[in-house]
Amino acid sequence: MIGKGEPLYYINGRKVHDLEELKRLKSQDILDVEVISSPGAAYDASVSAVVKIKTRRKQWEGLSGSFNPSDAQALKYGNNNLATSLNLNYRKSAVDVFGGISLNNDYLEYYCSDMEINTYGVTAVHTQRGSFISQQKFARMHFNAGVNWQISDNSSMGAKLERGVWLKNYFRLTTEQDIERDGVMEDYLKSVSDKKNDRVGETLVGDTRTVESVTENSNHLFAARLVADRALWLGNLKLGGELTAVRRSNEYAISGVETMGGRTSNVREQTYAAFADYGLMIPRAGMLTLGIRYEHVNLRFNDFIVKKVTREGSRVTFFVFGMLFIDELL
Repeated sequence: MIGKGEPLYYINGRKVHDLEELKRLKSQDILDVEVISSPGAAYDASVSAVVKIKTRRKQWEGLSGSFNPSDAQALKYGNNNLATSLNLNYRKSAVDVFGGISLNNDYLEYYCSDMEINTYGVTAVHTQRGSFISQQKFARMHFNAGVNWQISDNSSMGAKLERGVWLKNYFRLTTEQDIERDGVMEDYLKSVSDKKNDRVGETLVGDTRTVESVTENSNHLFAARLVADRALWLGNLKLGGELTAVRRSNEYAISGVETMGGRTSNVREQTYAAFADYGLMIPRAGMLTLGIRYEHVNLRFNDFIVKKVTREGSRVTFFVFGMLFIDELL
């Protein structure tokens, strides 16, 4: 995948939105992995690579489960990472009902680094000298539940619900700097930032100012994808469609600055797509893929400054991809 950027991942035909799911997938459960370096019309034009993971079809029946605790402790800076997961599965014939819970706790007690920046001007030397101190405490719990019907090694149907909850999301960075001009102290700056609040205190010729800001974000995503393929003539025809709905809200408040105010914004975006893709193998010569993709995007943006903005647009993309088997031709 070098040079292709971040790929899209699929597990049994279902798009992976949380990369933590890849960490929860055990290697012994993987049947095969397919890497697509030229995705074609089945994917958005911005997608440069796709990784498809297919899991093994389970043969046993009844209740099974796994419990996987782990803990990693750094010898320096007091960094500790605790990860625990519990997964249960009940299988009857080719139907699986499953559920799981995982907990990740990352704790960084104290990390300090020093900095010094010297700027040499024509008439003076400016120096910034100080330190950075950071602390982190992250704890996240993840739930999943669903049902899967594995018809055969090549066909499966199912539904899955996932939810992640932040139990603790704390990050604190403290910065202190002395600002000098030709070795004489002129200013002192102290900044304290955490995940939601920024507090900046400045001292200059007896003047002090405190700025506080609060940001809250909320994001929701719904995505669905349906693909059907069938052997046709000397190749394979693939038809499908996609639906993606995104909802985001942002609230920002600030105090201590007269010229700046808070802001609230909401974004609603729906994307619909349909595609057709035909791949043809040419014996002893190579392969040829032809495709077409139609996309329609509806975007609505609203805040107290811009008010309401609605944008709609469509595009049609054609794909042509060919590959020659040089060894065969020679």
